[in-house]
Amino acid sequence: PNETENVWLDKYWVEVTGCSFYEIETETDSSSDCYNLTDVLAVIKSSYDIHRTLTQVVNAVQVYVYAIDNLLTETCGDDYYGLCDAVLPLNHTRLVEHMQETSFIDEYGHLFEFINGSADPVPRYEITTFQQSEDDDETYEWSTIGWYNDGCLVIDPGVMASYTADVVCSVPCSENEYRIITDSSCCWDCASCLEYEVFDNETLECVECPSDQIVSDDRSQCEDIVVTYVDFTSPLPIAMMAVSGAGVLLTLAILGVWVKYRATPMIKAAGRELSFILIFGVFLSFTPSFLLVLKPCYMLCLSV
Repeated sequence: PNETENVWLDKYWVEVTGCSFYEIETETDSSSDCYNLTDVLAVIKSSYDIHRTLTQVVNAVQVYVYAIDNLLTETCGDDYYGLCDAVLPLNHTRLVEHMQETSFIDEYGHLFEFINGSADPVPRYEITTFQQSEDDDETYEWSTIGWYNDGCLVIDPGVMASYTADVVCSVPCSENEYRIITDSSCCWDCASCLEYEVFDNETLECVECPSDQIVSDDRSQCEDIVVTYVDFTSPLPIAMMAVSGAGVLLTLAILGVWVKYRATPMIKAAGRELSFILIFGVFLSFTPSFLLVLKPCYMLCLSV
């Protein structure tokens, strides 16, 4: 190894194995513990726990290691240490053949080999799910529920019996909800229609109700607006009309006095035109009470 590329590697190697790269490169006694690469690798393996998602990467590196080692042994002999002249230039075809013939026990004790000398290794997967922790409802963790090894699928029945989570891409939308297609063509999110909209099953979109209709209670369709108005025979409208009627009569009485004495100096000084406008405005302020108790219609709504 070239320690100039990674200045920390030699320190790590010394701390874990008790040997340095310099000792390995200059060691002549093959019986030395530092010279025995198998023992050194065993010490390194015992000092850390490889993550399960990296096993394929580690296996790929080991395939190259075993293939190159077999190629060197085949070309240079069993007793030769290092690279001999005969191995260069490297025979890539023979190296691939050695890779296809490679088999070994990986970090988890599984046999790694290629299928009938092809470029495909034996399929082996660990089936995991990301689910809620049994000890803490707010914690989620990866849980192994089964394995797949060379065509054999094994599911842990104990784990599956307690596994209640829904494993679906998307759940069906409820009533008055429409689908919003996500990046994946087979998955979607659900969104509710607005208060004045209903969901159309034909167009699969939210449709706004007309101005004379409202959304039904179950939000499944638009319904005509039920016209309700004040009944003039009830006590409240009668009281309103009585007060308004008294106001109208009093205004008319004041108007009569104004007409009779409109030529007097007092009326003239107050401004006859302005006084008439004020009296007429007071008269109009009492009339809406009578209009409000009538049955609504288009012209009546415009006038009010």
